[in-house]
Amino acid sequence: MSIPEREHEHGSANSTTARLYGALGYGKDHFKVDQTNAAALDEILPGMRLIVPGNRACLRRMVATAADLGIRQYIDLGSGLPDQPPNLHEVAQRTVKDARFIYVDNDPMVCTHGRALLQGSGVTMIEADARDICALYRTYELLSVIETGRPVCVVLGAILHFFTDDEVKEVMEELYDFLAPGSLVLVTHATSDQPHYRPEQVQAARDFYEEQTGAQLYLRSVQEIADLVLPGCVPLRPGFVTTAAWHPDYEYESAMIPRAPYFTAVAAEVRRPVETRQYFLLGTTQEAEQ
Repeated sequence: MSIPEREHEHGSANSTTARLYGALGYGKDHFKVDQTNAAALDEILPGMRLIVPGNRACLRRMVATAADLGIRQYIDLGSGLPDQPPNLHEVAQRTVKDARFIYVDNDPMVCTHGRALLQGSGVTMIEADARDICALYRTYELLSVIETGRPVCVVLGAILHFFTDDEVKEVMEELYDFLAPGSLVLVTHATSDQPHYRPEQVQAARDFYEEQTGAQLYLRSVQEIADLVLPGCVPLRPGFVTTAAWHPDYEYESAMIPRAPYFTAVAAEVRRPVETRQYFLLGTTQEAEQ
């Protein structure tokens, strides 16, 4: 998970968001300072080390669900380095063998390493700013892979909480302009609704994170997130829940999933009328059109 260059506007940072995310998720591509910062965050807010594995597991279940619904095209915005199998394209291609998957990240180093790792058919990594959907949809790399008139599954995993409200609105509005009916958006987002912690604990963790990375976090309530991302689409069952609670018994995932209640998750269908949504959930896009 990476965000645009804005994380460096506040000067030199001890960690980057991508490296700290990897350290929290037991990844390989980070430094000792990132391990130290991850341990410090876990001490401030016990259980922080469960957030990233829990988020990844939730996104895998979401993508597996999208593949079961027959979606063949995927775009992961702010993907970070796809270095922890099974990666999302591997999940999709287990069900849809010819699924096409685009990873998008703004970090040149992430993209360079990502392209070296991604050797499979139908998988591409694009260096682009997730805040500028219009520019992304004009790139040859995307247009050579994605058929814009067909449903696409867009992954927004742990990225929108780095965007201002206006930026989130713009991203979602531009996505809805481009995405065909029957497309899905998959969102996980850090939330300020934290019943297990005192507000001062959450604030201390946020302050430490921002100090170490230079990136600003926008923690939102579930209602605030819904108001930003749901206009233009209809949430699928079970709606907004914690990442741990999003279809935790889905057959794709093993029983050994770390349970962390710190991120909220929702999958939503684009421009599909409520009265026909049940057909899309149960069948194909063609059935939904009938």
